[in-house]
Amino acid sequence: MMIGVSQVVSEALLWCGVPVRTDGAVLHLSNGPVGIAEACSGIRSLQSGLMVCLAVGELAMLSVARRWVLVVLTVLLASSSNMARTFTLCWIMEKSGEAAMHHRHDLVGNIAMYSLYAVIWLIAQFLARRGSQDIWPDPGQGLALSKFANLRWHRIPDMRPLLVTGILMLAVVHSWYAVLRMLAKPQLAPQFTARTTAGLGTGLEKVPFDESSWDQLRANSGESLRITNALAPLGFAGAYHLFWKPSPASRTALHHRPDVCMPGQGWRQIGEVGTVEVTISGHPLKWHVFQFEQPNAKPESKMLQLWGVWRNGEPVRMNYSSRLAELPEQYGWLPSSRHMSGVEIISMYVPYRSGEPPLNIAQRLLPEFFVFKPFRAGASKQGESSPQ
Repeated sequence: MMIGVSQVVSEALLWCGVPVRTDGAVLHLSNGPVGIAEACSGIRSLQSGLMVCLAVGELAMLSVARRWVLVVLTVLLASSSNMARTFTLCWIMEKSGEAAMHHRHDLVGNIAMYSLYAVIWLIAQFLARRGSQDIWPDPGQGLALSKFANLRWHRIPDMRPLLVTGILMLAVVHSWYAVLRMLAKPQLAPQFTARTTAGLGTGLEKVPFDESSWDQLRANSGESLRITNALAPLGFAGAYHLFWKPSPASRTALHHRPDVCMPGQGWRQIGEVGTVEVTISGHPLKWHVFQFEQPNAKPESKMLQLWGVWRNGEPVRMNYSSRLAELPEQYGWLPSSRHMSGVEIISMYVPYRSGEPPLNIAQRLLPEFFVFKPFRAGASKQGESSPQ
């Protein structure tokens, strides 16, 4: 659904004269990328729309044939509503910029959602004119009490199985999450600490974050670093460190990833995403390797970036091979306590002009930025080292 929405919306934008390039579920516009996440694929609109459709069809006592008509129309309306929502947000992004798009994101979504429910109800009312199974006696049979006494109870659906099923579902779901809350031992402090000096370099300094970028990240703590070192092709390299405590912001922390954020700053990704192992403070850690270039920059400008992400001290499994989703995290079959966990991101970049990507230089410089003390769930102190 994410791919389908991105393709349809990109065609609509091109028809309206808006230049756009699609890369999986990401639409690249002049003012930056717009990623279609799982929550924006339209699956939620489809699910909620079908629930409203079935409920309204029952309340209106539509015939079976007309209920099927309402279901089909609901599927079409839900898909169209979500595409209209995505198109509107992309249009705002193109005309007014990223800040305006984020500011109107929830408003556009609410309008699309509630208008969908209203249209479903109106269609049901139209279908009910001649296709309903009236549960009331014919009009003109006396007072309201006598009408109620003559109510055609056999046409009213038995809601007891639905009520029991609903109660059981609520009990199971809330019991599951209660167990997860008891078992969750969230990370409340970062594992990585910035070094104050660099052994291989001539200088290590903290650089302030851009205020607008920091407001969008919504991290609890973070630092941006820059090192001056003769090993780097241009004489310097940089890194940043972000940490989110368990919160609504930590649930969307993984949306801030290089192949989505860097194109918004004028960089174009080149090559496939690789992996490399770098040892920090005696602990071998796995990192994703990204490569970017600025095709219009003079002189030529390229960048190698190492990126790692951890949740509650454990590496988050990411798969960038297909590039079909905005969030390529690999999920398990059962709900987990990941929304109750701390999230930590480390990124290190080495700019260069031409030639081979300086991967070996990045591997040597990354340990110069940070000290690492693994988080251990249940430890008496945050950041206490594990026995390995």
